[in-house]
Amino acid sequence: MRAEHVLQEFERLEALREADLIKRYKSNGFAHSADLSKEEVLSSLKEYVLFQEMSLSHLRQICKEKNLALRGEHRRAEMLGLVTAESWQRFQIPVLKMPSLLVAQGLLDQLQRFEKKDIPQLRHECRKRNLPAESYPRKQDLINRLRNHLVWAQMTVAGLKEECDARGVKWQHVKVADASSHMLKMHAERAEKKEMIEALHAWMVTEMLELKGIPVKTVGHECALSIFTEVERYESMPSSLLQAEYATLGMPSEPQLEDKELLRRLKQVLIWSQFSVDDLVKECEARELSTGGFPSRPSEADKVQVLMDRLILSLGVDGWEKQGIPVYRLTSLEAAIVIVEELGRLEGAKQADVSAAYRLLGLPHEALDKAAMISRLKHYLVWQELRPAELRKECVKHGLPAMGDPEELIAQLVLKNWGVLPEDWDAPDPPDWSRFQPPPRQSRPAPAPPSAKVAASFRELGLDVSASHEQVRKAYRKLALQYHPDKNPGLQQEQAVKKFQVITSSYETVLDHMKKLSV
Repeated sequence: MRAEHVLQEFERLEALREADLIKRYKSNGFAHSADLSKEEVLSSLKEYVLFQEMSLSHLRQICKEKNLALRGEHRRAEMLGLVTAESWQRFQIPVLKMPSLLVAQGLLDQLQRFEKKDIPQLRHECRKRNLPAESYPRKQDLINRLRNHLVWAQMTVAGLKEECDARGVKWQHVKVADASSHMLKMHAERAEKKEMIEALHAWMVTEMLELKGIPVKTVGHECALSIFTEVERYESMPSSLLQAEYATLGMPSEPQLEDKELLRRLKQVLIWSQFSVDDLVKECEARELSTGGFPSRPSEADKVQVLMDRLILSLGVDGWEKQGIPVYRLTSLEAAIVIVEELGRLEGAKQADVSAAYRLLGLPHEALDKAAMISRLKHYLVWQELRPAELRKECVKHGLPAMGDPEELIAQLVLKNWGVLPEDWDAPDPPDWSRFQPPPRQSRPAPAPPSAKVAASFRELGLDVSASHEQVRKAYRKLALQYHPDKNPGLQQEQAVKKFQVITSSYETVLDHMKKLSV
């Protein structure tokens, strides 16, 4: 190494203005960005001077220490190219696969202009180039797609092949005979390059769909795009419309459910709706749900309906368990749905209405806020619907005797948790339940016959007035999906809107009737 020459070169660099340093930096093959300080640029240029002057063996050692891709014997210029290529990695521009340094620098300039744009502008840039762009994307995702698009368009054929292989992307190879003319070979190369770029664009779309949680390999590319479009529609909806969409699945209203969770459930149902029976069975098995119990001689549609119902309910069950509703300990799944609906009603009710419901417990008056009363009502509703063995376990868990009928056991739990019974109380006789008067469970008077409006609402749903809550839920879901305006475009939409409104009104009337019967 010529030390004197190196020192002289250092002095010349130090004397340059910043603009001239940057020009020199770029001409040596480095990627420049505005966030680089003058000192950083100067340091890299000095290092480059050293690399130019040191022996090849030392330079090769430096490359190995930097984990640069050395393959076989490299000339100095090639190793210096590897060193400068390292500066392009932060921008994810594979400069060594570009036709020239000038092209790479042009791409970097475009990329830096994209960085200054906002999301709506970036979405516009993507759509101009037929690139995927969600309604609510992350800025970096859009920039990455634009960068990939620009980079692939400029890559050499060999570079594109490496890019496809690295991502596992298949493309249509274009073969020509060795003896073909130069023009024919050039034409074949352009055709193959186009095939690879289109395949990489398809991979980019698949990546976007997978990031949205859509299993492209399972449902197919076209179905995945349809699901994506529908999810985009959901994401643009206000909470009230999301809740209405969720209700079409026949699920109980949950006003406190966050939009994010509603979207997750609705998206999952969209995905399941594209599954085959075999895929639905696998999904049920993964969630430890029953995969049998079909009606006699079921069609494929019957199986899909049964399995879909179980999966849809499982979405709610997961959330209900987290809310403290022990679904699998209750007398039935229908009981869990009734509890969830009642809690949803209470959440949306006024303080006075919640107080009125709370007083049904027969507890001493306490200055409780709405949230505390709803919490106690939830426990009470759950205790009422626990299977007998589970109710006894609940008593044992609270250190109470597990003998007696359900009303007595629930009364014990109420007094233990919220009454005035002291912890060291030990009476030889059973406790005095005089202050607690739970609603009668066994000897209810026969319900009055439904009104004409209620009977008409049952008929609108295609049901008899004796139908269960589960039958009502399923009938509504089936009709709501059939007459949903989005499923009936064009001339049929106006009629579908009217029918959908009638069905929804009938469903609400029937639910209100059933709630009154359960009081």
